[in-house]
Amino acid sequence: MWVQVPQASKVPQGHRAHKGEQGPKGTSGIVTSRPISGYAGASIAASSPVYVFVGPTAEVTLTANQRLLLWGEVPLGLATGSAPTIGYIGAGYQSTVAGSTITNMAGGNYSIHSFKAGRNSYAFAGNVHPGAGTYTIGCIVRNLGITPITDNNYMNAIYMVVDN
Repeated sequence: MWVQVPQASKVPQGHRAHKGEQGPKGTSGIVTSRPISGYAGASIAASSPVYVFVGPTAEVTLTANQRLLLWGEVPLGLATGSAPTIGYIGAGYQSTVAGSTITNMAGGNYSIHSFKAGRNSYAFAGNVHPGAGTYTIGCIVRNLGITPITDNNYMNAIYMVVDN
């Protein structure tokens, strides 16, 4: 069933206003964007009670109104013939203040991964607003198993500092 809708009455167009001056350019929101890449071949100790950085890191300084985003991938694995193990992988940060711990950007929402003999690629990503300060950032791993993670390769990541 079709319903006929009446046409709107035509209203004459008004006069055009004068164009105002161009306003100041706003910020893009992205303060900086940089890669972090390099060899992540160091052995990751077994039965670790804490996170460790894996591969290269970067140091960033944030203001109170800035947020940090980090994402990338890292190939990790166990030596041939090793028993499988599990651990946490994430994007992490650590204040440069002495005694600060490495923190997963996911907080308690971390991912548990299984590691096997041979190498597999693992993604990591995070987004955090830690407050003003200087931080070391990078890929982090906590090896929960009894087998060291030793068959590792080059990590590739990118980070952004953005206005909150």
